[in-house]
Amino acid sequence: MIHNLIFIQWTNNFGGLEKISQLYEGKFHYYNPLVVILQYNKSGLNYKNFYAFYENSKPLFIYSYLLFVRKNRKSIFHIQYAGTTILLLTFLAGARKIIFHFHGTKFPNNYFNKLIWKQFKNKVIIIANSLHTKKIIKDRLKINTNISIIPNLIDLHEFKFIERVYNNGERFTVTFAGRFDKGKNIDLILATAKTLIHYDDEIEFLLVGDGPEKGNIERQIKENQLESVVKILPFTKEILEIYYRSHLFIFTSLYESFGNVVAEAVLTGLPILCYKIPALTELINDDFFFIENQDPNFVAEKIIEFKKNYMLVNQRLKKVFSYLSEYLNNEIIVDKLDSIYKGLSIKR
Repeated sequence: MIHNLIFIQWTNNFGGLEKISQLYEGKFHYYNPLVVILQYNKSGLNYKNFYAFYENSKPLFIYSYLLFVRKNRKSIFHIQYAGTTILLLTFLAGARKIIFHFHGTKFPNNYFNKLIWKQFKNKVIIIANSLHTKKIIKDRLKINTNISIIPNLIDLHEFKFIERVYNNGERFTVTFAGRFDKGKNIDLILATAKTLIHYDDEIEFLLVGDGPEKGNIERQIKENQLESVVKILPFTKEILEIYYRSHLFIFTSLYESFGNVVAEAVLTGLPILCYKIPALTELINDDFFFIENQDPNFVAEKIIEFKKNYMLVNQRLKKVFSYLSEYLNNEIIVDKLDSIYKGLSIKR
């Protein structure tokens, strides 16, 4: 079976990038797409058509990958931020219809990376998922060729905007969702919970996710006796249900290239409170929902302010929702990608 479009990604974990490939499969079904997973997780996301590598040794993986690409070299290879080594191997194996899609800004800024991009910047199509990502790519990798900006595809039909209601005396649920790593700055959320426990016992925190910092988070919860106000839940396919029963989404990440979970929260009608970083200012057009101070007392005061003025918060969120829905217009995003695919399809 010929797959005219092949997506290359590292894993099939429950992440934003991995979910995007699921959506691409459906939107571009007429290309008979194939999702290639370099490190397969049997408990991760499923795809209609996928090919996984199971090789344990690096040399064997490289050999197998080269053979795979060689066999499918006439297809379009849409590399979903899988790294410059994969880009190099894909080209060496004979593929020439290559797209490299930057879904993040965390990549090695070393001589090898710069050398690869010096050679390939005019040989592949480069896509960035935000203006912020594009700026970082140009600055760090010294790429002066055209870089298309195409926002992450989020299926707008999957969400229903429901205005939240809060009644005094009820539990006020503040939710975080994402990977538990240092960059997400979850320590600030825990410090905020520790501050609030002395001022407002109606506020509770729900941390949804997993990652290398989970043990440290659990330790802090226990040491600070926060078990009654901070709960941890694993990644779940039912994340929207958690959003719908929450009152506020908090996101204290210090760096992001896009911010899928923030966008998803807004699309459900859930008010947000985010640390102000460049990528999120492209999604959220109201500074009211940002914090620029990492003092837990300041964050605690902001949460209390949101709780007391919840009706006003919801009214302001409606304008953010309208702006974000236009920014994430599915038809425009799909049309931009389809135009790129069609251009590559006629390339020999």
